[in-house]
Amino acid sequence: MLPILLLALAAPLLQDEVLPAPATALAVQGALAMRLGEVAQAYAETEAAKLPGAYKIRLLQTPVPPKILRGEPKVEVSHLSKKEPSGRFFVALKVLVDGRLAGYARADFEGTWSGTLVKAKEDMLRKAVPSPGQLEDSPFEGQPPAGALTSFPDGFRLRQPVQAGRILTQADLEAIPVVKAGDRVKLLAIYESLSIAMDGVARNSAAMGERVRVELDGSRKLVQGLASGEGEVRLEGFQHRK
Repeated sequence: MLPILLLALAAPLLQDEVLPAPATALAVQGALAMRLGEVAQAYAETEAAKLPGAYKIRLLQTPVPPKILRGEPKVEVSHLSKKEPSGRFFVALKVLVDGRLAGYARADFEGTWSGTLVKAKEDMLRKAVPSPGQLEDSPFEGQPPAGALTSFPDGFRLRQPVQAGRILTQADLEAIPVVKAGDRVKLLAIYESLSIAMDGVARNSAAMGERVRVELDGSRKLVQGLASGEGEVRLEGFQHRK
C-alpha cells in the first residue's frame, strides 16, 4: 500500500520533469522551421533584386529543420539552386549550434518574373549583328526561357538563324572574334614602364579575352596570348600600364 501511495504522490513531480521537455522541443523546432523560411525568403529576394525585372517569390511549404536537442540554433544560407529564381527552385541552408554544424535544411519556392525581354522583329541570318530596328522589347510575365535576354550585349552576334517573334537567349549568341585565324597581329608585352611589341600571324580565331596562338615572324615559334583588341594579342603573365 505504501509504495502505491508514494508513487501517487510522486506522479505530479514526474510529470513536471518529463512532459514540458517534448513540448519545449516541439516549440523550438517550430520556431526554427519559421526562421529557416524567413532567412531563405530574404536571401532569395535579395538575389532576385540584383537581376533585371521584378520577381514574386512564394514559399511552397514550411522547411523541415534538423532536430536540435539543446543550444541556440543559428541559420546560415548555403546556396540557391538556380541563378535566376523563377519557376521551382530551393534555397539550401545550414543550421549551426554553438558554432558547430547541426544539420541541413532546404526551403522550396516558386518564383514569377515580370519585365521586358528581347524579341526578334524579323528573320535574321547566322552571324548577324542585329540593329536596334530588328529587335523589340516584349513585356513578359511568368517563367522566362533559360538565359532569356533583357538587352542585346555588345561584342556578340547570332550563333544561328533566328525567326521573327523569337525571344532571344544566351544560346542564340556567340562572341564576335576580334582576331581571326590567318590575321597579322601585334603581340604585346607591357609591364610597368617596359613595352615590347612583336609581329606575327594568328593561328586561331578568338573573341575578346580568349586565347590565341601566334606564330612569330622570322622564327615560326608559337606563342600563346589573350586577344585584347582588333588585331592585338597580349602575352599572358604581363599587365597593362596603370
